[in-house]
Amino acid sequence: SRGLGDVYKRQGKYKLEAWGASGGGRNPGKGGYSAGTVTFANETTVYIVVGQSAGTYNGGGIGCHGYGGGATHFATANGELATLSNNKNSILLVAGGGAGGSSGVGGAGGGANQSGTTGGNGCGTKGEGATVNGPGNAYFSGSFGKGGSNSGWNTCGGGGGLYGGGGSYESYSRNDDDDAGGGGGSGFASSSLTDVSGITGEHSGNGYAKITVIEAHTDYDPDKVFDLVKKAVGNNYSQIPDSVTTDGHTLSLIHISEPTRHSLIS
Repeated sequence: SRGLGDVYKRQGKYKLEAWGASGGGRNPGKGGYSAGTVTFANETTVYIVVGQSAGTYNGGGIGCHGYGGGATHFATANGELATLSNNKNSILLVAGGGAGGSSGVGGAGGGANQSGTTGGNGCGTKGEGATVNGPGNAYFSGSFGKGGSNSGWNTCGGGGGLYGGGGSYESYSRNDDDDAGGGGGSGFASSSLTDVSGITGEHSGNGYAKITVIEAHTDYDPDKVFDLVKKAVGNNYSQIPDSVTTDGHTLSLIHISEPTRHSLIS
């Protein structure tokens, strides 16, 4: 579900995955999927912002006949995407949000380094999909981190993303739900990531984020480990436990050979 949180990560390698939120209206656009592997040389706080489906959280554009969906992203700085325009280097991964749709389907949110798609045909001007280099143009253009918005009649909001998709608009005096779709937001992956992949238009509903540990490193004092082992077993090396805990880290000893176990307490 939508929200902002932070995760403290130790030195190591992690897989990041993000799903952008879908838009609203009769024919909403789906959010994108982005994935990549990040390696942290030092302990790092990662901020996660999960986009809202058919809502403004993390950049979904306002529209009378369908809001855009918000992007989902990982960064090393706090805040929604639109607040990071002067700190773009902090952004690690973005999955674009889908746009609002009416008669014309809303544009899909982009995956990693992929553009959002342009909204479907309907009455009025459809919203253009955003690219990794700029927002989608339309009667109500997107901007960095935000889909194009207008609360007036005959509009569909653009999807959030690294750049937001354009919002659609029909210049007509009657508020009938037959508009063109808004444009989807763009996805992004930092050049510091490896194994990058993405899918445009993959996800429905609120955004989602996931971190998988590939390899995590911890620093510990070997003398503390040996002292704990000796305290636990005395001089009986056959009683060395499978693991010990020190300074908040649990260390496995299960693969230590019997000669090595004997040397630990000799």
